[in-house]
Amino acid sequence: MGYPRVHFTSWCRIACVFLFALAEFCTGCVRTYIPPPISSGAGILVVDGFINAGNDSTYITLSRSAPLQDSAGIQKETNAFVYIEGSDYSLIALPEIQMGTYACAPFQAGTGVQYRLKIGTQNGSQYQSDFVPVQVSPPIDSVSWARTDSGSVTVYVTTHNPIDSEKFYLWTYTETWEFHPVYESYYVVEGGLWSPREDYLSLYTCWHTQQSTNLLLANSSNLSHNIIYENPIEHIVNNSWQISVDYSILVEQQVLSAQAYNYYQVLKQNTELTGSLFDSQPTSINGNIHNVNNSLEPVIGQIYCSTVTEQRIFIHNNQLPNWYVHLPLPNDSCQLFSYGPGDDPAIAAGILIPADLFGDVAEAACADCRLNGTNVMPFWWQ
Repeated sequence: MGYPRVHFTSWCRIACVFLFALAEFCTGCVRTYIPPPISSGAGILVVDGFINAGNDSTYITLSRSAPLQDSAGIQKETNAFVYIEGSDYSLIALPEIQMGTYACAPFQAGTGVQYRLKIGTQNGSQYQSDFVPVQVSPPIDSVSWARTDSGSVTVYVTTHNPIDSEKFYLWTYTETWEFHPVYESYYVVEGGLWSPREDYLSLYTCWHTQQSTNLLLANSSNLSHNIIYENPIEHIVNNSWQISVDYSILVEQQVLSAQAYNYYQVLKQNTELTGSLFDSQPTSINGNIHNVNNSLEPVIGQIYCSTVTEQRIFIHNNQLPNWYVHLPLPNDSCQLFSYGPGDDPAIAAGILIPADLFGDVAEAACADCRLNGTNVMPFWWQ
């Protein structure tokens, strides 16, 4: 018995239908998916900061959460009433020093006194955190650094605490570095005329400062001794402009309660570690701040009270052989352009002269360090 015959054009029709369906399927895979707006979670009070029981001021930032599709940015919670209340009935006001930021001067924590934060917003809502004890941070044993096999630099912190009950640590840091632009600028254009620049040195040496943004946590609860040894806190990529001349890092250390540590672990997971299907997925964040009259209202924030210890180190470029500096500019953006007597001076508007009167010119960012920092040297700089 023979097979049924199918006309050639029928096969073509079948193939075309199949290919069309396949094309529809494939193109459907790459179509942009626009999720529906998510409105839940908007307008939640966010409290950021801690009660500083040491020799520095306390800063508390209040804001409101917003939907992901909201392009307006963070909404600051202004004109609020913020206080630190002690279990000894003491009360310290935190006036608003800028939009959404409230602060008070250093205060002397009482022996055995616990503290909490109290907030009153303009809509009449009252919030307060749980009372928390004062955690005393031990001194930092050392801040050290080492160069990796790839040539990068890793900064470490080492500490120990003789009080075994305080085993949870949080670090922040401030980086400051000196740098120079690619070229020196000796001339300036004013009114279409070239003239020697008297302040060229002020354009050549600057400093840039930035704060840490990642949550830097560690604990010794699973160790036989309360010691944190060479915990990495910063990684500087090889040839970065951060160590083009001199670099300094100020590390600040606090100790946390187990509850505060767990809160920041969840926060770290939700903000830093979620990037694929195989990462831990976001979970709810339960802090210790509550609406006094509505316990069901969600509030984001965890208030703790700690002293702060710190240590600063310097790293000099001459300690790093073969550290070839790349400023935060594309390589081709610092090309030199020829300028001669017949050229229109207007082309030099915003462009600085690094050398001779009729020589080469460069983009301003390549010759004016102030565009990437400040030329005012920090008072503590070596």
